[in-house]
Amino acid sequence: MTTPRIGPTPRPGELPEPRQLLRAVGMAIALAAVLLLTVILPAEYGIDVTGAGRALGLARLHGAAARQGGIVLGDAIGGNEKLDATKIVAAGEPLPLPNPAVHQPAATAPATRVVTVHLPVGGETEVKAVMRANQVLLYSWHTDGDPVYVDFHGHSPEWVNKEAFVRYLESKDGLKEEHGSLVAPFAGEHGWYWVNLTDRPLTITLTVSGYYDDIRDYGVH
Repeated sequence: MTTPRIGPTPRPGELPEPRQLLRAVGMAIALAAVLLLTVILPAEYGIDVTGAGRALGLARLHGAAARQGGIVLGDAIGGNEKLDATKIVAAGEPLPLPNPAVHQPAATAPATRVVTVHLPVGGETEVKAVMRANQVLLYSWHTDGDPVYVDFHGHSPEWVNKEAFVRYLESKDGLKEEHGSLVAPFAGEHGWYWVNLTDRPLTITLTVSGYYDDIRDYGVH
């Protein structure tokens, strides 16, 4: 018994020829390759072999996502942010660390230092931690009452432009206290610039703990 056909019977010439199918597949592959080279690679990975990503503004998308203040975020946070995309080669083997510097054994315990600064009305001061790249610092500071202008930033004496710096935090409205941590993105000085914009003297107490080479108190001006 013959199974009845559902739908109209195709006439000769209605089915695509093999050459037409191959041409359609080839065009799809070519289009995918063009999109990969001109859109996906420049926007997602910053790879712009054709120059189209720069012309279309897509390369800036990757640059804006990857950089902040001229520092590559992946470097600042360790460069290990995509570990979950790595497959374990063999059972029991650890994932490879792109940046092993996230673990830094030391011969000594972390150091702690407390710095007290007395700021007169209109006074300004800077306290900096001298750190090597990837060293870790925990900090906490507070005033004895009123808020104080603060600019938490870093710079390197090795930079050609001596005025260049990166900013971690700024509060123009002032803060009474602030707590946090820092992984030094480069070797140099990293610390605080305070200005007393109130109408009475202020005292700032800063506590830093971690690994650093020195704490420099530049005095009150």
